[in-house]
Amino acid sequence: DACGYKELGAELSGFNEEGDTWWETWREVYLPGRSSSSSATDDGGETADGTADGTAGTAAAAAADDDEAERIERSADKWARDATGKEWHEKWWEKYEARGSSERSVEKSGRQGIQAWWEKWGEQTDATGPGAESIKWTDKWAENGAGTRWGDKWEERFSTDGATTCKKVGETWRVGAGGERWSRTWGETLDADGGVRKYGESTSGER
Repeated sequence: DACGYKELGAELSGFNEEGDTWWETWREVYLPGRSSSSSATDDGGETADGTADGTAGTAAAAAADDDEAERIERSADKWARDATGKEWHEKWWEKYEARGSSERSVEKSGRQGIQAWWEKWGEQTDATGPGAESIKWTDKWAENGAGTRWGDKWEERFSTDGATTCKKVGETWRVGAGGERWSRTWGETLDADGGVRKYGESTSGER
């Protein structure tokens, strides 16, 4: 458009006589961002959101500017199922801001008969500066359709400037058909001075 906004996208689908079917969508957007001046008080003395108080209006303008920073976003969503009922689904998205921060995430799942599985992962990086950190995580789980479920997950946080502690945590778990639960958790910290600490425990008495 006239402000520099750009968007591309598509939606596709298909099927055959055997009963297989699928669809797919994808989208890519460029948002030029909006300067704080566009959220300034109007001639009537009210802010763009109708706030009469000047201080509140300034906060609202700052929030709007933060939400509409210059960035690129991409996403896709795909799904398919065959004639036997086997199903698969995947979607992902990512966002990159001009100031340096970024986010990415993926979700996948599948099903065959009474068995199913899911998987998620993501990462987030702050804009450079004091206190900026990067986060990575995963979460996976599955079920056999007869009441038993299991999975594992972990998360990692570390500062992009290396000045603060790096921390990793995770868990592996299992739930039986009768409701009995077992889990093992673990963690690791790395201090800025090089000190390392590892720890963990489980419901079966490990420590």
